[in-house]
Amino acid sequence: YHYDEYVSKKNVYDEFKNFIKDDAQDQDVEACLRKILTFSGYYKEFTVKSSDGDLEESFEFFRNINQTTAYPYMFHLMEKKDQKELEKEELCRILRFLESYYIRRLMLGKGNAGYSQTFSTLAKKINNQSSSSTYADKVYTHFANNLSGNQKFVLDEEFIKGLPDVDFYSDKNKKNIKLFLGKIINSQTKEKIDINKPDAYSIEHIMPQTLTEKWRKDLGENYQEIHEKFVNTIGNLTVTAYNSELSNKPFHIKKRDFYAKSSINITRKIAENEKWGESEIRERSKDIAKRICSIWVSNDLQSYREKY
Repeated sequence: YHYDEYVSKKNVYDEFKNFIKDDAQDQDVEACLRKILTFSGYYKEFTVKSSDGDLEESFEFFRNINQTTAYPYMFHLMEKKDQKELEKEELCRILRFLESYYIRRLMLGKGNAGYSQTFSTLAKKINNQSSSSTYADKVYTHFANNLSGNQKFVLDEEFIKGLPDVDFYSDKNKKNIKLFLGKIINSQTKEKIDINKPDAYSIEHIMPQTLTEKWRKDLGENYQEIHEKFVNTIGNLTVTAYNSELSNKPFHIKKRDFYAKSSINITRKIAENEKWGESEIRERSKDIAKRICSIWVSNDLQSYREKY
């Protein structure tokens, strides 16, 4: 299997034939088929379900965001685990770090161009490091020092600063809103909720998508600018079971009758505000950004720049 070069989708079959013809010529057919079977098993874990609960948490994440570009590298990690070259605990740490890499870039609307090339050659680049540190440390070192521009890891400061201005109700982000908010909700409670349960929960705009006269008055003379800029940002979105009932109601009614009584922590916390406008939305966006940074951590990449 090639861990050191990028193979485009259209060339996979030709490369596979080359593998059988050249790379596998010193192996018997049975050994070659066993390897194919092993990698088929990995692929099933990635795309269907893993029997290992710890690994499944990360594999499910990649399935949910429909990102397959990390699979070539994940094949390598799984093989290292099975060959006793990588402990499962360390593998889980690396997978969670890769989650962080993807989620931070995804939430800021960063493009995904180049992901395939980045991950298809990642194994070789990391294996070539001369450091005697752990394999996970080599991964962090590579991301800290060798990725730049459009491929770099988004650190906490950039993420917290950039998140409040991102449109989360765009077609590109809408399908992931529940994933983001559900992860935050379940990180704060022992009793987990299934946010994707059909007809159970929906995304609610706190400042509504269509402003009433009361909302325009409460927002002030700049209501149109505030609405256009912040209505679809993460700070103005929450999860509720009462979306159709909330509709365009004034904030004080939403707060009293729904938010304050909600069983969902990030929704109940909204009721601590006396009013709802630009400053409240920005502050909530920053709070959510900080919470995301504590869930999908950066592993203090800056220290790896300084250390190695």
